[in-house]
Order: sequence, then structure tokens, then C-alpha cells
Amino acid sequence: MSNNTEQIVEKYYEAWRTGDTNKFLFADDFKFDGPIASLANPDEFRAMAAQFSPMVKAVKILDSIYDNDKAFVLLDFETNVPQVGNWIASDYFVIEKGKIKYGRTTYDPRKLVEFMQSR
Repeated sequence: MSNNTEQIVEKYYEAWRTGDTNKFLFADDFKFDGPIASLANPDEFRAMAAQFSPMVKAVKILDSIYDNDKAFVLLDFETNVPQVGNWIASDYFVIEKGKIKYGRTTYDPRKLVEFMQSR
């Protein structure tokens, strides 16, 4: 089975759901931009995800648009930390040669930042 854009993006969310950072399909030159940090490579992203994934309770796709090598996903990201709760996020992906080359996430990070600063 070939990895089309939708399948690659679903594997990305499966990695978040399971906490298995090896499921992220990243290009070697992957870059990420988010409301808390920009990350320059897959290793930086996997390290961040490994720290954060124990807090993930559920990731539910609400809507999505796939266009060849690009994807836009609206999702409900739920944590198991009451102080953080859940939030609506949007993710944008650029896929190249069957791997995620670029990812951008947008959401309101205030509750997450407050929780992280209180630890």
C-alpha cells in the first residue's frame, strides 16, 4: 500500500494517540512551527512529543482537506490534565516523497503554558 497524504497524516495522529514517536513519518529535513516552539528537525520534534504525549488523552479529527502533497486538519486535542483540558487546533502539512516535510500547528496555548510554568 502506498503512503498517500491522508494515510501519512493519520499515522502522525496515531503517533500522538499511542505515544509512539517512531510512527511519525518525517523527512530528514522536516521543520515544525507551533505556538510554543519552532523545531528544526525530526529529533527535536520527537523529543518534544515524548515529553508531551503522556498528557494526550485523545486526538479527534473534526474536518480535513487533502490536496495531493498538502493537508489541512481541524482537530480536537484532549489532554488527561484537568488544568489543561482540551483545545481545538489546526494543523497544516506539506508532504514530500511519502514523508512530512513541514508541519504547522495553531491553537491557543495559554492553559498549557500556565500548567508547564506551574510544574
